[in-house]
Amino acid sequence: MKEHDKVTREFIISEIKRIANRNGLTKLSYKKFKKETGISKYRLCYLFSSWNEAVKEAGLEVTDVSRINDETLFQELSDVISRLGKFPSGMEFTKISRFSLGVYEQHFGAGGAQKLVSRNGFVKETLPRPSSTCYTLDKPR
Repeated sequence: MKEHDKVTREFIISEIKRIANRNGLTKLSYKKFKKETGISKYRLCYLFSSWNEAVKEAGLEVTDVSRINDETLFQELSDVISRLGKFPSGMEFTKISRFSLGVYEQHFGAGGAQKLVSRNGFVKETLPRPSSTCYTLDKPR
């Protein structure tokens, strides 16, 4: 039996409950779940239509990402870009940001982070290092 065959819907639900109970949580982020279990988003989405579906089935509160305003998402993306000195890859963004790329996609549609950047003004500028290019945010004036 392959290792991923052991990861069932029931196992994921029990892990969500275990982590939430141990930490006294009524909500659980995928980031915390991944850190504690190592279960990939790919495997999770193979078994559930979304992280929120798994959380709901475990009896926890689902985070309503529609309540996060554009400015908060813009600021988080700006902070990640400033920290890295460039526009992040999906993996870099996931490791650093408080929000997943899924939050941006739910909020703005496919390519959510890029759409947010386009809406708020996005300027490509050359860094001091030779032949190195990064993206910095420049709010419209």
